[in-house]
Amino acid sequence: MGQHVKPYHLRVMTTALQHIESRALYMITTLNIPDTIEKADRPLSCEEIKTIIDEEMGYDPLDTSYLCRILHAAAHFELLSEETSDDKYSLTPISEYLTANHPKSLKGFVKLYSISNESLIISTALSRNLYSGNSGFKEVYRKELLEHLKTDPLLQDLHDAGMANTSRLNAPAIITDYPYLGSCSHICDIGGGLGSFLYAVLSHYDFKMKGTNFDLPDVIDNSKAVNFMDFAIFEYISLVSGNFTGNILQFDCDCYILKDILQNWSDEDALLILSKVESVAKRNKSRLVIIENMMHTGHQQKRS
Repeated sequence: MGQHVKPYHLRVMTTALQHIESRALYMITTLNIPDTIEKADRPLSCEEIKTIIDEEMGYDPLDTSYLCRILHAAAHFELLSEETSDDKYSLTPISEYLTANHPKSLKGFVKLYSISNESLIISTALSRNLYSGNSGFKEVYRKELLEHLKTDPLLQDLHDAGMANTSRLNAPAIITDYPYLGSCSHICDIGGGLGSFLYAVLSHYDFKMKGTNFDLPDVIDNSKAVNFMDFAIFEYISLVSGNFTGNILQFDCDCYILKDILQNWSDEDALLILSKVESVAKRNKSRLVIIENMMHTGHQQKRS
C-alpha cells in the first residue's frame, strides 16, 4: 500500500491549529504533570493530579474542570494515555521525555520553545519583522536575546536548561559523525552553556582529554550548580567566564567548538567572533569546529 498522505486542506487546517497542541504540551510540562505521574508510579485521575499539584507546587487551587479538559486534550495529542475505563492518565513514550529524570529529557526545551508567554509574544511580531528587518525578539524587547538574558534571570535559566536538553540529545550523533574530536587533547567549547555537550564528548571518550567550557558569567555560575556535572569531573573540565567581545581566549586548546552560536549574531559580530577564535587557533595550530543547523533545498534541515 502507498503511504497515506493527509489531504491538503486538512494539512492547512492542522497547521493553523498547531498552537493548541503546543499549548497543551506546554501546560502539562510547566505543571509537572509527567513528573507527578512518574513519581506516583501508577495512573492518576484528574482529581488526584489536581490535589498533588495544589499541595506540592503551591499554586492557587486549579479549576478541576479546566484541568481535566487540558488532560483530555493532551491525551488526544498522545502526550498522555487516557484509560477510559476509570478516567486515569499515564505516561506515553512522548511524555516520558517531559520528565526531569529522563536521560534525554526535553522538559527545559519545551518550557523555552513551546508556546510559552515569551515565544508567543515574539511570534506575534513576525509581521512587523518584514518591515523592520529586526529579529522577533528585538522587535518586542528592543534588544537581542543574549542582551536581554542579562536582565531576566528566570528566562536565562529557561534558556540554559533548553540548550542543555538539546545538547544532550544531539551530542551522540555529532560525536559519531565527527570522530576527529576523539583525537583532541584539550577541547574548548566557546559559548558552551551549562557544559552539556562538552561533558557528553568527554564522557564518551572516558575523559582521556581535558575540556574548557567558556560562557557568560551568569551561565558559568549556573553550570556549577547543575546536577549532571559531578564535581569529580572538574579535574577534566575548566569553567571560564567572559564575553565574546572581550579578549576571550587565554587558554590553549587543539580544538575549538562553536555550537549553535553564530546564528545568534549579526554577520558583523559573527565575523568578529570568528576572527578572535581564528587568531588563537592559528597560533596553536588548532582546529575550529562550527556546528549549526543549515537549511538545504527542499524541506530538509540538517546539522553541519
